[in-house]
Amino acid sequence: MNTEQEYTREELAQMLTDSAHRLWNQFKTAGSRLLNDWGGYDLIDKTARLATQYPFAALSVMLGFLVIFLPFTILLAFGLSTMAITFTGFMLLEGTLLTIASILLFGCLGAILLVFLFFGILTLIGYFGFAHIYDLYNKSNDRSALRQFLRRERTETEQSR
Repeated sequence: MNTEQEYTREELAQMLTDSAHRLWNQFKTAGSRLLNDWGGYDLIDKTARLATQYPFAALSVMLGFLVIFLPFTILLAFGLSTMAITFTGFMLLEGTLLTIASILLFGCLGAILLVFLFFGILTLIGYFGFAHIYDLYNKSNDRSALRQFLRRERTETEQSR
């Protein structure tokens, strides 16, 4: 008598989905118990109330987390997919995938750097522009806000010595 059982594709797929469903339910109940025991639901409730009271601060924090974790998430996804490709034996695809991942990571980090530089330069232009407009409004003889700013800084440093 043959002790090995042979399953059809449908039976294997059904067993796999049943196992995944049970595992998902176990994760849900374990997570719910942890949140109940350690007060996670209270923290989520407080966070939601603060987010409704201060929506712009919540949006800023959310965008900050997105900017910080997006490159690492992309790299992690490509790393996991590379691991899966390596285990299945497609070595040629692994190098291509790593190349694409590194290009995406450096492109994302470069875009973040460009955005920071853009807003930094925009802030400086706005500062010196408003300083110049303020000088024109006060009818000051010195027309250059940058020159006046540097003069003030130089006199302050000389006085502090």
